[in-house]
Amino acid sequence: MKGEYDDDKRVIELREKIQQKKNETQDLEAELDQRLEDLRSGKAKPETREKPTPETPVKPDEQPVKPVTPDPTKVKVKLRAKLASLEAADAKAKGLDGGVVINSVETGGAAEKAGLKAGDIIYEAGAEKVTGTGDFRTALSKVNPGDSLDLKVLRGNDKLTIKVTFEAA
Repeated sequence: MKGEYDDDKRVIELREKIQQKKNETQDLEAELDQRLEDLRSGKAKPETREKPTPETPVKPDEQPVKPVTPDPTKVKVKLRAKLASLEAADAKAKGLDGGVVINSVETGGAAEKAGLKAGDIIYEAGAEKVTGTGDFRTALSKVNPGDSLDLKVLRGNDKLTIKVTFEAA
C-alpha cells in the first residue's frame, strides 16, 4: 500500500523490521509444526533451538522507538458526583448525541449545591457538547476552582441550564 510517508527512512526501517519479524514467525511456526509431528510420531529429540534474548540491543546510530503515553487531562475541580457515559441507544431515544448520566450526588458537593440530581443527563458543558465522560473531563480541565460553568441537563423530558460553581479537587 502506497502512502504519504513511503520515502521516510524510519518508515522503511520499520517495514523491514516488520517483514523480518514475519519471517522469524514463519520459521518458528515451521519448527514448531515439525516438533509437534516428531512428538506425535515418537521421534522427538531434546530441544536444540536457542532461547530468544529478552532485549535486542540498539545500535548506537539508531534511536529506539518509544511508546507515547497520552498525558491525562488534568482536572483541578470536583463536581462530587458519580458519572457514567450515556449508552448510545439511550441517547438516541432521548434525542441526544450522547451525554453523561449522574448516578449519584455527594452531599454538600458542587453538584448538590447547584441542584443536580441522580438521573440527570449532562449533554453540554459551557459551549462544548458532551458525548461521554471524556468530553466532560476535557470541559472540566478548563475550569479553575471557584469558576462557574453552565451545564445543559436533561431531567426527565425537560431541558435545563444549571450553573455549577466548582470547588478545588
